[in-house]
Amino acid sequence: RKPMVPRVVSARITGFKRWQFNDLWTRTEYDVDNKPCFELTKRKLFLYFRSGENHWVIDDVIQSKGAVFSCSSTPDINGVWTTSPDWSRRPEFKVRKCNNAKGWNGEAVEVSGAPPRGAEHENGIYLRQPSVDDIENKPHYMMTKPFRRHLFWQERGKRWQICPVCNDDEGAFCLSDSANLEGTWMIMPPDIEEKGKKIDLNYDTPLGPDGK
Repeated sequence: RKPMVPRVVSARITGFKRWQFNDLWTRTEYDVDNKPCFELTKRKLFLYFRSGENHWVIDDVIQSKGAVFSCSSTPDINGVWTTSPDWSRRPEFKVRKCNNAKGWNGEAVEVSGAPPRGAEHENGIYLRQPSVDDIENKPHYMMTKPFRRHLFWQERGKRWQICPVCNDDEGAFCLSDSANLEGTWMIMPPDIEEKGKKIDLNYDTPLGPDGK
């Protein structure tokens, strides 16, 4: 008879700085890109492989590209991982309405106090776009120089956000802490390297993946 081929049934994650990841993840009934997919049901998170980017990711949705909570740097699930820290409230980060002749109806907002993101940042004047370009029936502001940024309403979270594009596909750099555009804002600190983390794959046979 054919030898039994061990099958991965779960993954145990330990040592991540984002403590929410440290738990037992159950394999889903479906695979993603011909690799096992795992779910942490109580936190609605997924651990899966993206073949187009050739690495493993942890996120709350399964998609082929876009920002994620954490990812490996190689196809090795136990290789180096980097994680986006939790959002951080920054009182020095200011968003204020202002007037600017280049904006639609002379409207604009000024963003200041954003820390550098490498060579890039979110500081500058964001011009109000024509009403036809409103998002969720709320104003859409855009900065084109020195870096392209979009400031618009996020209906799902009932808050404002600053993104590299005018949707959520590539994630957000900054989020308002409430529906108040000129209130407190949160930023995403730089990614951190996960040192000391471990991902153990569990099999449906005590023999393990090599049959020993």
